[in-house]
Amino acid sequence: MTSTDGTSFDDLSGASGAGAHRVVHVVLVAWKADATDDIPTRAAAIAERFTDEIPGVLDVVQGPSVSPEGLEQGFEWGLVIDLADADARDGYLPHPVHRELADLIEANADRIAVFDLEAPAGRWGG
Repeated sequence: MTSTDGTSFDDLSGASGAGAHRVVHVVLVAWKADATDDIPTRAAAIAERFTDEIPGVLDVVQGPSVSPEGLEQGFEWGLVIDLADADARDGYLPHPVHRELADLIEANADRIAVFDLEAPAGRWGG
């Protein structure tokens, strides 16, 4: 398959087949009313370790919403992880550093939403 300029999508991604798509892993968190103020800071510190310690994690963005729309529906903190492909995502989920963050969030969250998207590798940072 090629783009409108004739470039092969395989050339853009450096891969073909199922691995040709990156996975963008999105997590939204609404903290419990009694969660201490240091919880988002602790969560951020763990998330920032992902690129160094978890194979296949390419980038991490985290923090509170900065949207002027006010459509957060109670979600106060978000995490977006760019993963090399579905295999990287599948290795990330049981990884001890991810579990450390997941356990912290689960213990302190009122609500959590997780949503994974496929993105052609050539479109997201690569």
